[in-house]
Amino acid sequence: MNIQKKLYQIANTDNYINYPNNNLQIASTIVNPNNGKIVAMIGGRQVGNVTFGLNRAVQTDRTNGSTAKPLMDYGPAIEYLSWATYHKLKDTKYIYPGTNIQLYDFDHQYQGSITMRSALTQSRNIPAIRALQAVGITRAQNFISKLGFKYKKTLEFQNGIGLYSSTLQNAAAYAAFANGGTYYKPTYVRSIETNDGTVHNYSSSGKQVMQSSTAYMITDMLKDVLTSSSGTGRSANISGLYEAGKTGTNSYPSNVADKFPSDADMDSWFNGYTKHYSMSVWVGYDHPYETGNYLNSSSVKIAQYIYKYAMSYMSTGKTNTDWKRPSNVYVKYVNGVRELYLAGSPDKTSSDSDSSSKTSSSSSSNSSSSESSSLDSSSSISSIISSSSVFSSQSSSSSSENSSQTSSSTPSSSTSPSSSSSSSSSSSLSTSSPTQ
Repeated sequence: MNIQKKLYQIANTDNYINYPNNNLQIASTIVNPNNGKIVAMIGGRQVGNVTFGLNRAVQTDRTNGSTAKPLMDYGPAIEYLSWATYHKLKDTKYIYPGTNIQLYDFDHQYQGSITMRSALTQSRNIPAIRALQAVGITRAQNFISKLGFKYKKTLEFQNGIGLYSSTLQNAAAYAAFANGGTYYKPTYVRSIETNDGTVHNYSSSGKQVMQSSTAYMITDMLKDVLTSSSGTGRSANISGLYEAGKTGTNSYPSNVADKFPSDADMDSWFNGYTKHYSMSVWVGYDHPYETGNYLNSSSVKIAQYIYKYAMSYMSTGKTNTDWKRPSNVYVKYVNGVRELYLAGSPDKTSSDSDSSSKTSSSSSSNSSSSESSSLDSSSSISSIISSSSVFSSQSSSSSSENSSQTSSSTPSSSTSPSSSSSSSSSSSLSTSSPTQ
């Protein structure tokens, strides 16, 4: 079975995910990060036999929530400001500049001083916007423009937690993190053969849009989103597979939020990748303001499950190796956490070095052995897939959930998370509280 057919089955049958109803919609795009070719795309589910239907995979009328943070906030901070992954940011009360609009996280709590890695792993909103403010809108918008996000108007700070975009744009942009910093414009057509037998081949020429060190450091942090106990994407984690990803949601605007349950979200996103595939998934309703058309704490996870099933299938038979650390990226341990910094980074101070529990040289040796390890051929990947608990309705989820709440909208092994984050964003500032 090819990947397109597999994606269709995941979306349109209950063999993988127990969808809450037939009105729930999805969109997804999968691209090859090494050449920009579109591997698979689906623009909806349960749409019947249509000739001219809505392809939600290319629609740009929804914001991508917190999946924007690596693109708009932290990527530029590493690229332009040379921030280390342990760069400290304030998770304290924040009011958007020039307004009286206060920004919140899902829990309405603050964590004080927090590292960039921890802020991204937990998807805290306020540190992300502080990072964007440090970079500046001009540089941040320039950074994402090279990744396929073109806007006629100047963006605003709230776009740091949500960019109007499609799954096609997101899959292609995250592919640049996957391949070391090269952006390929996504392409549908590989070749055309004319009547005389002439074959015309088409390909996208890639362009280096960020330093390989930026791509590597973002990837290293996004691994934690799937594997850390505080990560928001643990339901997408495939044990043993080298992968990275980011969650995103949009909550309801404050002027209508009281019409929906407190845990309701409008949209759920997951962008994830390996060395071989970059995938973006959106889940939501075409008419989210109608009664019952919302995502709850269980159905909001469906984007992660779609990614997990599809990526597990695609990874069968593929090599499984870690990303190689660029020579200008160094390793140090800060409070027991493996962190990264750049040569000449403003975060690399003598006091930092003295407080490290291990030197960068010894850490580099450990890291290199990890980066060169791989799982041998398809049998190893198949073993990973068969042991992954999301594929067994009898076992408990190995990912993120700590609470006991279940729902028929997700696999029976799933429960809802004890912590959530991500963003709410719209074309105008909102006082609604973001959720995961």
